[in-house]
Amino acid sequence: MSAARELSVVHRRASRLPAFLQPEPGLDQIEVVEIASGEVVLFWDVGAARAKRFVRALRADLTALEADELLARWGAVDAPA
Repeated sequence: MSAARELSVVHRRASRLPAFLQPEPGLDQIEVVEIASGEVVLFWDVGAARAKRFVRALRADLTALEADELLARWGAVDAPA
């Protein structure tokens, strides 16, 4: 079963402005949430400039992997600054 049935990705941006227009670089919050319980399983603070790529890669794995495989792979990932 795909991880997308059990997990969801939540991306909260630091600012509504594009990363290159922000006066100082902010940190976006990225969470992987378990759908059944609403509990946050994984959490990262990612620099606004790199957050879009980070979320895109996470969502690609969300559809390609099973939930336990995704948690094992992304649980060891440190957030890029």
